[in-house]
Amino acid sequence: HNSPLKSIKIGENPIVFCASSKYLKSKKTPPHISNLKSHPLLAISPHLDLPFQKLGKKLSQVCGDCWISSSNGDILVEQAKLHQGLLVRSRWGVQRELALGELVEVPMGDKLVTDTGVYMVFPENRFMPQRVRTFIDFFKHK
Repeated sequence: HNSPLKSIKIGENPIVFCASSKYLKSKKTPPHISNLKSHPLLAISPHLDLPFQKLGKKLSQVCGDCWISSSNGDILVEQAKLHQGLLVRSRWGVQRELALGELVEVPMGDKLVTDTGVYMVFPENRFMPQRVRTFIDFFKHK
């Protein structure tokens, strides 16, 4: 591959389950891996193919037909904030909403396996300014 770009992984980006407090209070049983079929699931399509670490089954096999999928994760976040279901999203995609208390993380008793991460992408250039090189080196050694 002849790309002029390089990348380094600077962090993990786990997939989390979350919902609004109002949604959770409206349910008789809290969402758990054992009862996902009884909760509307809001997820982007690729997340439906992710397997659970302990269970080994894909999310789509566990949740059945009760899901809403979109290619736009922001739309799903807004639906979750409107109390429409249980959201499956990368932590990075909902960190603001979790910090503000608009959504709360829901423990499932198992986690989805993903190889996605947060990467820094930069041009491979031997004439890179020293401050940029120092910034990149900082993350390389973390």
